[in-house]
Amino acid sequence: PNGTCLEGYKGARCSVCVDGYGKQGNECKKCAGTAEVIGYMLFLVGITLLFVAILVYASLTSLLSETLPVVIKIAINHFQVSSRVNEIILGLPPLLKDLFNFQLQISELIRFDIVSTECAPLKLNIYGKFYLVMAIPFGIMCVFAVGLCFLWIYRRVSGNYIQYERVEIDNTNQTQHRRDRVMLTIARFISKIRAAAAAHHGDLARDDLRKQYYTCVQYFSATAIIVLCLVYPSMLQWCVTMWDCDTIAFGHADTYREVSYLRVDRSIVCTDASHRVVQLVSIIAALVYGIIVPFLTIGLVYLHWVEYGRVHARHLYAFVTAGYDISTWYWEAVVMARKAAIVFIIIFVKDGTLRTYLAMWTMTIALGCHGWWQPYDPRRPSLYYLEGLGITTIVVTLNLALLFQFSYFDEDTDAYTALVIFLVVINAITLVVFGCMILYNTFVRVKNFFARRRAAREAREREEARARGEIVDSDDEKGESFGDDFREVDRHNVQREGILGAIRRASRAHLGLQQEGPKTGQKKLDVRSVPKNENETPFERLQRLENERKKQQQRDSHTMNQAELERDLEELRDHMLRAQ
Repeated sequence: PNGTCLEGYKGARCSVCVDGYGKQGNECKKCAGTAEVIGYMLFLVGITLLFVAILVYASLTSLLSETLPVVIKIAINHFQVSSRVNEIILGLPPLLKDLFNFQLQISELIRFDIVSTECAPLKLNIYGKFYLVMAIPFGIMCVFAVGLCFLWIYRRVSGNYIQYERVEIDNTNQTQHRRDRVMLTIARFISKIRAAAAAHHGDLARDDLRKQYYTCVQYFSATAIIVLCLVYPSMLQWCVTMWDCDTIAFGHADTYREVSYLRVDRSIVCTDASHRVVQLVSIIAALVYGIIVPFLTIGLVYLHWVEYGRVHARHLYAFVTAGYDISTWYWEAVVMARKAAIVFIIIFVKDGTLRTYLAMWTMTIALGCHGWWQPYDPRRPSLYYLEGLGITTIVVTLNLALLFQFSYFDEDTDAYTALVIFLVVINAITLVVFGCMILYNTFVRVKNFFARRRAAREAREREEARARGEIVDSDDEKGESFGDDFREVDRHNVQREGILGAIRRASRAHLGLQQEGPKTGQKKLDVRSVPKNENETPFERLQRLENERKKQQQRDSHTMNQAELERDLEELRDHMLRAQ
């Protein structure tokens, strides 16, 4: 340094904090007391765990038709990119900086600008912060793993769990024959399920409106995916920060030399052997978090999909799959690639104008992909427009922020004031829209929760009254169509009772329907109900009686088929009205 630094600063370009001071953001501030620092840290840890717990609960307990987890995910993805506009464009007006810093505070789990870790009791340098950041996701996972262990113990003690048993099969000819018959029965059963689902456009196989059941390991994998997705841009940025060095020249003539310092902490020389080791660790972590995490996410969802089915997989990994169309369920990996591109642009592109252009082009490509593929569920267009609003706001902000480099938009000019007001307004409107969507969907979820509890209570009271004999079922409530029997089959029953158990359940319901038959209102045919003809032998009379019975059965069958056709036609009309 060639001059005198302010109080609390030292080192190259006065960017290092002296002892007793800690860095909060880009400023060195005097350290608070140890008790105060510990209190702040415990408060931040509690808030972080509470936020993750609420997000995990909302994702794992929501139905696929609910929108709240999807809106929260879209908001987090938007704020994680928009909050980095401060780092893309240096020298923004203070009002815009405060707005983007607020978005950073509500979207980032890993923050060191609220309380300094360089003060007692931690006293961490930049390397300590780096290793702490790398360990934070695993620490959060360990906390939830402990909770899941208690859940596993509770299920084992109470017996409230699904038990899987492996049945050994001897490969004999008799067993092979039986197994072939069982597989044929299962194939017919599944084909009827598919036919019923196709007849109802697939949306009435309401497995997605039922509570799904998972093991503790599956819960842990879903929680790990949520945590890794939340900290993905922060982890990636900390990894590449270890390679962001700044060369500073000292002296002149014979004493001239250049020293490469780490930009975030200029007390670290990038050419030292110790820093090379940290850079090696950071590049490995960057490859793991930047490449392996997206592929791991998509791979886990795909494998679970293949093993347990679409509804079970998309419900478990709702944080990364909910809201997307079935053909674009992998789109969260594209969103993560977009975040990674923005982080790499911020770290490795030094020129501010070029950095702004590259970030703007990246988000423009993201907007084009969003409009071309339309990855969100077409039955919920609000999600498509919400994601488009966020990307468009970032593109417009980056585009118009380039005007600040022209003299026409210097400070204390009307053009400068108008541009700042416009940028603040569009970003504030986007922030308000996201907030209103979250509040509205939270209200809808709470209302539906109490409505389901009320319906369950009424159903329980109705069953108790039916058991006491106070309610007698009408004839219309006793029978359902064959397709309705199979619509009641869900994965939970199959897991608990097995395929054969579900087949027996559906078969009993169907056989009961066939045996009951329609209510025709005609008298039962017997010998006394058929008049005797003249010159008719007893054998001829018995044969005529048998023919009359066959005709009666045909009339009953025709009446039942007609009723089923009318019922199916009514359902088809109802579906057409819903589709319109």
